[in-house]
Amino acid sequence: MPHIDASDVMDGRAQIYRRSEGGIFQVSLWIPSAKRRVRQSLKTTDPGTARERAMAVVLDKLASEKA
Repeated sequence: MPHIDASDVMDGRAQIYRRSEGGIFQVSLWIPSAKRRVRQSLKTTDPGTARERAMAVVLDKLASEKA
C-alpha cells in the first residue's frame, strides 16, 4: 500500500507517513546497530503533532541504542 503524506524528519534519519487519507501517522526509522527498521504509531492525524512526536521517538530510540 502506498504511503500518503510521507516526509523526512531529523535530516532524513526517519520518515513520517500515513497509509490512508486522514489516517494515523506512523514513524519509521532504521537502527544500524540492530540492522532493522522500527515502525511506531504516532497516534495523531495532525501533521504538526506527528512531526513533534516523531522527533521525540527518534531521539529516544537513538539514545537507547547508544546506551
